[in-house]
Amino acid sequence: EARLIPEDRLVCPISMGNHMDHRLTRAAAEAMDRTLWYYPDYPYVATAPASLTAFLQPAWSKECFCISIRGLEAWQRAIAKYSSQVSTFWNGLATMRADIELYWRSEGGSCLWRRT
Repeated sequence: EARLIPEDRLVCPISMGNHMDHRLTRAAAEAMDRTLWYYPDYPYVATAPASLTAFLQPAWSKECFCISIRGLEAWQRAIAKYSSQVSTFWNGLATMRADIELYWRSEGGSCLWRRT
């Protein structure tokens, strides 16, 4: 059964899309002495789900959480602020929102991997 992500978790991108800002975020998080949780970069994981395994380490564990409707809406609003992302991956805000919701409803949209 899924549960809420505790507030004290440090979550960072796996950096599947190889974007500099995601790579820098991951490097900064990994430089800290904390347990890390990783999320697969969307939409890359949705377009090539099998590629996720190349980024996962053998000792990592997967855990699924409950993301509220408010969490989904916040995610959609955040993406909408980046018009270059919307125009790169979708043909408009409505399509983006629908795709994000579809991913949110799937197991992938609520699972993180923990580095121990």
